[in-house]
Amino acid sequence: MDGVDGSVVTGRKGTTRPTLVVEGIASHAGNEPEKGASAILELAQKTVAIHALNNFAVGTTYNVGVVSGGTMANIVADKAVGEVDVRFKTIVEAEKSYCRCAADCRNELCSSY
Repeated sequence: MDGVDGSVVTGRKGTTRPTLVVEGIASHAGNEPEKGASAILELAQKTVAIHALNNFAVGTTYNVGVVSGGTMANIVADKAVGEVDVRFKTIVEAEKSYCRCAADCRNELCSSY
């Protein structure tokens, strides 16, 4: 850890903690799975995309660290939630991280960056 050896910590990363809430369509997974849309599957895809945004060279990191969703194993999940931790060193990276994360979550491109 920084500072444990008596050195001085001269800076900290900024952070934001967005929560992803994905809504799907519930259906019986055994009888009519084709009528459902899994919120868990969509959240999993968004999680992979968000983790791909990590830029270690500039110190901007993304982590979907907590996920939850579904109600029963035989029901296509109609809701899933992911808690994200984003860290950055500069205001510019903070703005970019918000834009990138929001764009990824909507499957859109952000024109600002």
